Amino acid sequence: DGRFADRDLFRDYIAMTSNAPELIKLANRYRLDYMLISKINAPDRGKLALLFTRENWGLIYRDENSYLFLKRSPANKSLLKRFEYRLYDLEFEPETLPGLIKRSENRRQIESEIKRAYQEDKNNQRIAVDLGNFYQLTNNWTAALTHWRKFTSENPRIGSEIPGARLFQV
Repeated sequence: DGRFADRDLFRDYIAMTSNAPELIKLANRYRLDYMLISKINAPDRGKLALLFTRENWGLIYRDENSYLFLKRSPANKSLLKRFEYRLYDLEFEPETLPGLIKRSENRRQIESEIKRAYQEDKNNQRIAVDLGNFYQLTNNWTAALTHWRKFTSENPRIGSEIPGARLFQV
């Protein structure tokens, strides 16, 4: 009905949703352990990466609508260990993929994280491209072909915009 019991809390809520630098400051003031950020109201990926630094926060979930960050603390250690995107986070840049997959432990980790991100957001063109590139860079041509065929058939408009994806359409 639009009523809000605490005017200061409401003012802080508005500040958090409209002013990126206030977000972390107020999260610390209210001792928030996690933050669910809507992509609609969120600052761009780069600003989010600056706000939610790897030292203080871990990205544990992402989909087409939101990001879920968990604050680093002893209480959250097991959740971060299980769900955190360690390599495929907001700071990931596609041009770093060839270097990451050179080390076998990174290869398994990045593959797992990109696949998980793709399951959480199957219509995301960037994630689809990253997964396809991963398969191609690791010479897994069968997986690359299967992935691109599935993605372009499920997303014909988006799939046609990806350079090289037409090669995989049937």
